Amino acid sequence: MASALNTLNLGPESGQSFPGLVSVRGRRAPLSLDEEAAIRRADAIGDIDYVFFRRFSDERSSQVAAYVIDNHDSRFSEHELAGIHQKLWWNGGAPLLYVGWQTRVDVLSCARGPDFWRKGETLDYHPAETIETAGKISDALQSLRERFSAARLSNGTFWEDKENAKLAAAEKAAHRRLIQAVVETDLELEGEKNPVLRRLLLLVVLIKYLEDRNVFPDGWFGRFCQGSRTFFAVLQEGSPEDVRSLLNALENKFNGDVFCLGESGQHRLTTSELRRFAELVEARTIKAQRYLWTTHSFEHIPVEVLSHLYQRFAQPGKGAVFTPPFLASLILDYAMPYTRLTGKEKVLDPTCGSGVFLVCAFRRLVHHWQSRHAWRRPDVETLKGILKRSIFGVELQEEAVHLTAFSLALAVCDALQPN
Repeated sequence: MASALNTLNLGPESGQSFPGLVSVRGRRAPLSLDEEAAIRRADAIGDIDYVFFRRFSDERSSQVAAYVIDNHDSRFSEHELAGIHQKLWWNGGAPLLYVGWQTRVDVLSCARGPDFWRKGETLDYHPAETIETAGKISDALQSLRERFSAARLSNGTFWEDKENAKLAAAEKAAHRRLIQAVVETDLELEGEKNPVLRRLLLLVVLIKYLEDRNVFPDGWFGRFCQGSRTFFAVLQEGSPEDVRSLLNALENKFNGDVFCLGESGQHRLTTSELRRFAELVEARTIKAQRYLWTTHSFEHIPVEVLSHLYQRFAQPGKGAVFTPPFLASLILDYAMPYTRLTGKEKVLDPTCGSGVFLVCAFRRLVHHWQSRHAWRRPDVETLKGILKRSIFGVELQEEAVHLTAFSLALAVCDALQPN
């Protein structure tokens, strides 16, 4: 059975596939370093058959234009595909997902609101567009095929189409919604007047990140509050001293003042504050929208997103300007392109903010090391060596430095196997 993906030049049997279509697990020609790294990221996510790259004639890294799943044999049910869609929405690694059946191709957006929620409660397979490939080809169908063809992805005209532009809405995408949910919670907590509660809110996000990535062994939270299996349980049932003990344990593990609560003699966390905090943070809804603990999983959300949190809590009037990850990657393509890396580079960001440039640069150097060592996973000492030798930053705002340190620590953890 042939896949309907062939009609869009996105299938393995079309014989006309564009060079930018690369198999995730099959045999393939050697790739550039940046594309090989992107393929391995897709393989780690799972379930993706192909990555379609938009390639450039200069030294810019190829862009991941779409992920592709060949489902002509119906190995995935629609419900399973809805779960995959959710996972790719969290990850944000590609704006589009193409799913090829035997007689149709579904196009799903990973760059706007969560299309996979049915009335905000259950997973639902909801393609943004369906392209039928069987039967008579009408003018309308031919126009639809051209809109979503490999050619449009390859030459960069896909998003110039007004109808296609509806498939992306940055303010509704996963990472923006996550940040907005945290901001709304901070407003409820009056974080500007209560810096300890604001600090605790940021720490909740960092610890949830570790929790979703299965960093904590079974029973770990019970060491600090008997019977607790999650951090939320410690917040709900424990005392302020239990919370402090837990944070101290994490601080000893990670170092770098990342998990300090920032209490002072004027303001120490009280039991009543802790209970109100736990009730608000675990609430299922904020302003009538599903809250992040049910709509987001940090298992697939990139570490760079944590850096965006600081952007929203930066002190006004300090002249701080924060760089989105895609722009950081573009600038690094010119400052330290993959094609010229030697592995001996030293990167200094004199206004590093929350570490977006440094995390991206560190990952780039790790990919270079892997490319020189048969793409095996580096060990801890190798990663620490790259970090200490090559990554330097300066920043005036202390909170940003803490978040940079934590983000770089997680970037080290992300490169390790097993977790």
